[in-house]
Amino acid sequence: MRRLLSHRFRIEVIFALCLAVSAGIAQTSSAQQPSAGTLEGYKAHLSLLSELVSACNQNPSVCDPAKVGGNDRVPARDGKAAFEVHWSWLWDLILKAKDPKLADREKLLRAAGERLQEQMREAGVEKSAPRVDFKNARSSADKVLAASEFRRVTGNGLRDRLVAKFFDWFSRIFGGVSTFARGAPWLGPVIMYGFLLLAFAGLVVWIFRILDRQRLAVRMEPGAAITHSQETSRSWAKLAEAAAASGEWREAVHALYWASISELEARRVWRANNVRTPREYLRLVSPDAPQYRPLRALTRSLERIWYGFAPAVREDYDAALAVYEELRSA
Repeated sequence: MRRLLSHRFRIEVIFALCLAVSAGIAQTSSAQQPSAGTLEGYKAHLSLLSELVSACNQNPSVCDPAKVGGNDRVPARDGKAAFEVHWSWLWDLILKAKDPKLADREKLLRAAGERLQEQMREAGVEKSAPRVDFKNARSSADKVLAASEFRRVTGNGLRDRLVAKFFDWFSRIFGGVSTFARGAPWLGPVIMYGFLLLAFAGLVVWIFRILDRQRLAVRMEPGAAITHSQETSRSWAKLAEAAAASGEWREAVHALYWASISELEARRVWRANNVRTPREYLRLVSPDAPQYRPLRALTRSLERIWYGFAPAVREDYDAALAVYEELRSA
């Protein structure tokens, strides 16, 4: 009797196990069957799967393969035949990820999340903005503001407020002008050409003032310039007399030459310039001018005696003195 009961119990257990296995196989196969849906349904399924992978990565206890759902049948956008998207790889990964000791668990789930994100981009799913934990954000902000560098922060001073009010008033003025200009299209060209006209008028005034200053300088310059040149000429003449009294004929001729040059500057034959050479001074005088012949003779004498180091005698000094007197009386 006991043997019969034991044998019967074994048969019932085996039968129950067979029913459970068949039920599991049927459930799995039904989960893997593609579901006929729309593109919007496929997008929503992708979003749910992405959230499932993220939650499973944070907590192994929520890794439930049943939440993966069945395959998706996605209709093509160009009117072609629909295609199937299989989730068997994700089902196996979620099942394995239930074990927190799984090797490279975080890496595998991260790769799965990236793969789902790629599919979402291909499907045109807009990435939702991340949820912000206001309480944690407020706490982090309070910790930052409690630092020492923020303890001395004060409000805007009177100067800052006045500057801000000025710029606000300035902005409102130009904002009003732009609003008014929409109904008056002629205002823009008037302002532009008005500014150009004012700039041109300022340029003309500046040019006239420069010319007036130059005319005033020309009116005031001759007397002072002639007086200075005459004084310079007399100083050179005195040096020539002193050198001649000492018998230094070379120095005397050199001084008489520069006395003659200063005398011609006093008569405004040319403008004063201390960097000219004797030949350049000679070229400034017209060959028809009465000063040309004596200045040429004096220049040749200077070049021979001063620059050529030729010996000078009293006759050279007398000739140079005669040229100087002739230029003074010309």
